Amino acid sequence: ALNGTDYTAVTGSLTFAANASTATVTLTPVNDVDYEGPETATLTISTNADYLLGSPYAATLTIADNDKPTVSIACSLTSTPEGGANPVLTFSRTGATGVGPQTVYYSVSGTAAMGADYSLLGGTFTIPQGQSSASLTVSIVQDTVTEVPETLTVSLSNNAAYTVASAPANA
Repeated sequence: ALNGTDYTAVTGSLTFAANASTATVTLTPVNDVDYEGPETATLTISTNADYLLGSPYAATLTIADNDKPTVSIACSLTSTPEGGANPVLTFSRTGATGVGPQTVYYSVSGTAAMGADYSLLGGTFTIPQGQSSASLTVSIVQDTVTEVPETLTVSLSNNAAYTVASAPANA
């Protein structure tokens, strides 16, 4: 955490009141709109000829970030035949987009078989830094087997680095 940026500026000295055995330094976090993850601030007492340095002589505070991005998912198609158009999954995030790439975790379910009916999906997708969305094309496998209609559902997974939108969280 940066002094004066992530918390209100703290000066370099502290004066104890007469006959006081304690003094307080207040670190007030700045509520910004940037997702930075948890950050730490360490206050360290420096040596000085006017006092003896006790132990501990440092204290660390972790500032929890309240600006997590929110992620959602959408699909370009609700139905497609084998040999038809390939569905495109669009992963989107709102909020912090400039901090870095955003890895989004997802699970796959349904009656269609991964690898046999559609391309392999890895369970993670990364939205590049500075972008609010990115897309993943799912290739539908054309085979000669006669089948009943099958389903494929991609659901966003919870993660500490983001909040899953209430809708759409499935595609």
